[in-house]
Amino acid sequence: PGVYAESVLDGLDFFIAEMGKRDMKAVLVLNNYWQWSGGMGQYVSWSEGTPIPYPGDYGTFMSYVAKFYDCAECQAWYRAHIAMLIEHINPYTELKYRDDPAIFAWELANEPRRYPYAWIDETAAYIKSLDPNHMVTTGSEGTPPGENQDFQRTHDGPDIDYATVHIWPQNWGWYDPQNPTTYERAEQNALDYLHRHVFDAAVLKKPLV
Repeated sequence: PGVYAESVLDGLDFFIAEMGKRDMKAVLVLNNYWQWSGGMGQYVSWSEGTPIPYPGDYGTFMSYVAKFYDCAECQAWYRAHIAMLIEHINPYTELKYRDDPAIFAWELANEPRRYPYAWIDETAAYIKSLDPNHMVTTGSEGTPPGENQDFQRTHDGPDIDYATVHIWPQNWGWYDPQNPTTYERAEQNALDYLHRHVFDAAVLKKPLV
């Protein structure tokens, strides 16, 4: 924790600088619920000294990762990471990230699940306390099959500026590439899912990405 690969940070600095030259915008994702970039599971592993139970069994994996939210040490490391990035000075632009218009928003995590709503609100408020210049969003998929997070409650906090939704027809079992007749139903499920979340975002009077 707190040890960074300088070459990776340098790559991000260069990338952000080049995006700025092209009038492009970056959403910087601060964590990940899933296994393919460390993220929450890695924090839990550092704290407990236990191996991450990579899927395999997604139920076991998700229960392990969800311990992140109740792990005080993990939250301290995560906030230190947030503060480092927000205050980081990009040598290519000589701007702190908090002052760089090439950054569009901070995203709490890629596809967080099983979170306490307080974690969303408190983390967003922490980011805004360090950086009032940029938007903050959740990275939520919405309410995917088998999950029970309330989409409106997830995004109703004053420091969440817009809502997010992801749609995975194959991962969620709606579409089977080996059975093309499943396509029509998958398409309808995807549209229904999107429209439900459009409605919820409209109730909140917040954009949906």
